[in-house]
Amino acid sequence: MGGGSSLFAPTAALVMLAGRWLHWRYGHAWPAPSGHAWGSDDAYITYRYTLNLWNGWGPVYNPGHAAVEGYSNPLYMFALVPLLALVGPDRLYDATVALNAVALLATVPLLARLGTHLLPGWPIGQGLVLLLAAVFPPLWQAAASGLETAIVYALQLALMTLILTPPIRHVEVVLAFVAACLVAIRIDGFILAGAVTVLLVLAGRWRSALSILSGTTAMLVSLTLWRLSYYGLPLPNSVYAKVHGGWKARLAAAVKQAAFVLPSTGIVPWVLLPLFAVPRVLRSFAARGGVDLRAPEVLLAGVPLALTSYWFLVGGDVFFERFLLLAYPLGLLVAFRALRIWRPAIAALVFTVLILNCVPLAADGRYAYAQKRHDMWIDLGRFLGEQHPQATLAIDAAGKVPYFSRLQTIDMLGLNDRHIASLRGVAFLRVGHNKFDPGYVLARKPDLIAAWRQVPGFNMRWGLDRTAYRAAGYCPRYLVYSGRALVNGHIRDLAGIAAARIDAPDQWNYMVLDRRADCFLDE
Repeated sequence: MGGGSSLFAPTAALVMLAGRWLHWRYGHAWPAPSGHAWGSDDAYITYRYTLNLWNGWGPVYNPGHAAVEGYSNPLYMFALVPLLALVGPDRLYDATVALNAVALLATVPLLARLGTHLLPGWPIGQGLVLLLAAVFPPLWQAAASGLETAIVYALQLALMTLILTPPIRHVEVVLAFVAACLVAIRIDGFILAGAVTVLLVLAGRWRSALSILSGTTAMLVSLTLWRLSYYGLPLPNSVYAKVHGGWKARLAAAVKQAAFVLPSTGIVPWVLLPLFAVPRVLRSFAARGGVDLRAPEVLLAGVPLALTSYWFLVGGDVFFERFLLLAYPLGLLVAFRALRIWRPAIAALVFTVLILNCVPLAADGRYAYAQKRHDMWIDLGRFLGEQHPQATLAIDAAGKVPYFSRLQTIDMLGLNDRHIASLRGVAFLRVGHNKFDPGYVLARKPDLIAAWRQVPGFNMRWGLDRTAYRAAGYCPRYLVYSGRALVNGHIRDLAGIAAARIDAPDQWNYMVLDRRADCFLDE
């Protein structure tokens, strides 16, 4: 590391660790319900596959049933097996948070190297980039979610560092390896690799482009062949559940999310900032009579624009800014390079960045930091596992409750159910939450059905209104508290309570049905 980097790097690392700890201890993975207190529910879907693999049943959601790939992060899932063996099922989430913290720490030397070569002779600028990169709350949330997001971010930054800085030994082999890891750790990993390959080809850097292309292609082919042989499909089942419908509908959903949700996350300025690199590229065009495609601004601007385009193409993301995190450090570098000739303005830039990074702390419910007293889905999973150990469960939140209950489970939103994921003609409104089939679920006759209820009353979401589930012999059995405040008991048993005494306040929004004839709804 250079002089500025060596001074600022330890502080940046400590800030990243402190932010990750703060969010792990006091933050949430989703703005509203308490079910996202200790990590994202989707992370526990991967954990369930890991647990079944560790137990010798293979990477399956339900042991003994047809294999379905409801995860989209195979490298992460397989890597968690030794971690699970080391810490046990109950501490796997904490272990993945620690693993993600290591990934964040790995980004410090990468950013230091980028700063040294993109901001040469300016140690203060290099150090400030490191510090500001560490105080971005979405990175803290990503590391505390239990998902693979922080590791993907580190791999993306590694790929950018390799192509934007002087080559290291065996750089072609390393580029191919990093590109392959990106594809293996998340299904959309090929997007960054593909965008970078195109930009490198345009710049005439054929060897680097071919290295990335070879690693990407080899891993895509290998995973596809393995999926076809083990699961019978070329893509993860989760892709069929999430990406469907026409591109216009997906684009409309993404635009709506970009307008009403994304600004609160703090990522919007950074996906727009690459546009400020355009004047520099145009000045290069005017001076040389053509665009210098080897200029760092081409990659610094082109990559975030490619990631943003993908985000809109697939209809946004249920985890908001997850696919766009790389835009932040690249945007910082764009800004510092642009202001290098006006260094007195750098104080204003630092102040502006810090103010912008306060936006999610004030506007995004994931950062409403307070003492976490419970996680409704972890509590419910353990409760159902103890009270109904042999039951079959149908549920819309397919992570924590199935993981902690160990019950055979029907995923009502299709990530882990091939029938629901393959439904056609479904309108695209919100990524990952469009496909459901209440008739199919009721025909499977699960012992328990758990889902969000429609407030007020006892209708459930996903087409499970009270008329439908009563006709199939189901009745509300448990109400689950979904708020964050301290209450006396988080699960209410409705069995044996007269209808006149049933109280279902607004924050008791999650409900479990069981099969019984004597139902208070009929009184």
